[in-house]
Amino acid sequence: MKTFRGFFDSSNGINRTAYYIALPDGRPKCIIQLAHGMCENALLYKGFMRFMAEHGCVVCANDFLGHGNSVRNYEDVGFFAPRNGWRCIIRDMKFLTDRVRAKFPDLPVILVGHSMGSFAAREYLTWYGDILAGCVLVGTSDGFESRGFLKALAQSLCLYEDGRYHAPFVMKAGCTIFSAGTAENKDKSIWAWLTRDEYVRDLVARHSFDYTARAYCDIITLLDVISAPDWAYSVPMGLPILLMSGNCDAVGECGKGVAKLYRRLKRAGCKNIKVRLYGGARHMLLHETNRMRVYADLYDWIKKITERTEENEKTVS
Repeated sequence: MKTFRGFFDSSNGINRTAYYIALPDGRPKCIIQLAHGMCENALLYKGFMRFMAEHGCVVCANDFLGHGNSVRNYEDVGFFAPRNGWRCIIRDMKFLTDRVRAKFPDLPVILVGHSMGSFAAREYLTWYGDILAGCVLVGTSDGFESRGFLKALAQSLCLYEDGRYHAPFVMKAGCTIFSAGTAENKDKSIWAWLTRDEYVRDLVARHSFDYTARAYCDIITLLDVISAPDWAYSVPMGLPILLMSGNCDAVGECGKGVAKLYRRLKRAGCKNIKVRLYGGARHMLLHETNRMRVYADLYDWIKKITERTEENEKTVS
């Protein structure tokens, strides 16, 4: 396996976005593009990228604006853009897709999004879904009933300093609510809802950061967009989609939110939707104690749809 890193000019017109690529030793089978979650960065997924590269996949990921090596200074931490930052992170994802596809134009592309990355991936499907061979949504949900209140709150927070200040109380409140119902949370950690792997929880606790009010407004706006009644009708109907979640994931309402999303996609006419729920697993499914099983299941699904794509192309030619 070979690894590369680089930068490209972000669509926000301000930052340089960091990206990473892992190449297999042999002939590659497909391209997997990963979109990470909140308070994360692409390098947190080195294990996942290594596994997929060792199984013959080109794997790429970028640090979202405000995250990892896409940050220039403290003011950039947890900040996307002065306006419509949620659109910028999706455009940056497409820029990375184009850059990797230019190197491997004949390979099918699979988009894998976790948590916030899954929300961005879902809107990516409505903008650019026709270029994808498949999409995997990990730790996602069908939206939150209180998003109207959250949107009003975020907008009010942006009235001060145009939302450029960091708002630590929002993250703490959200994590406290999610962890309150988590089983075996003996130490009352606000990170217990993320994973059963204590090492990963400690890692998140050490490296977590606060978002700006403007970024929270962007995230909630994105949630509002993909929760709209007509959103699913813009998803390509024939695109294979895999929904993966733990049945103890608070974001996915312990599987209920995932089921709602499945039904919504089916009602919109999407024909190839699969669901994988894992017993006892929490939100960070790709960093759970059973992650090797999750990796293997995800790869098996990708292998099936890419092989089917190759067969269809041979039939057409």
